[in-house]
Amino acid sequence: MRRTAIIVAVAFVVVVVVVVVVGGLAVGGGGGSDDPESAPCPATRVDGQYVHAGRFTGVISPDYDVLNGRFRLRVGAYRAATTGLTQKILWSVSRQARVGARLRIEARRLPPLSSRTFRLTLGRTSAMGDRKRWFFPSVIKPPAEGCWRLRFTSGRTAGSLIVLVRD
Repeated sequence: MRRTAIIVAVAFVVVVVVVVVVGGLAVGGGGGSDDPESAPCPATRVDGQYVHAGRFTGVISPDYDVLNGRFRLRVGAYRAATTGLTQKILWSVSRQARVGARLRIEARRLPPLSSRTFRLTLGRTSAMGDRKRWFFPSVIKPPAEGCWRLRFTSGRTAGSLIVLVRD
C-alpha cells in the first residue's frame, strides 16, 4: 500500500513538471534571462490567416507567421531571406471606422529585454470593387528578437497586438 502511494505521488510530480515545462515553452519559454527564447511572450492569437489589432485585420502567412497558434515574425524584412519572401502584411479596416489617410504603427519591445522601438507609417489605399474596407499595405521589419507590442493608430481608430519576433 505504501509503495503504491509513493508511485502515485512520484507520477503526480512528474505530470506537474511536464505540464509546467511544456506550458511555459508554448510560445516563448519560461525564465527571466535576457535570452528571448527563455521569456514567455503573450503573443496575439491568430485566426487562420488573419491577426487582429482592434478593428485592424492583417492577412498573414500561417506557414511563416504562426508559432503555436500565436503571431510570430522574424527579425528584419524577410520571412525567408533565401527565397526573398518579405514580411508583407495587408492591413484592412472597415470603411465605417473613422480612419485617416495614414496608419501609424508604433512598436516597443517588452521586458525583460532592453527597451527598443520602431515605427511605420503606411498609406491608405482601396481595392477595385471593394467598397467595404480600407487597406494599408506594409512590410514589417522588426530590428531585434523579443516580444513586441505594436500599437495601430489612424484617425480616431486604434488597436494593438503583441508579436513574438525571433529567427
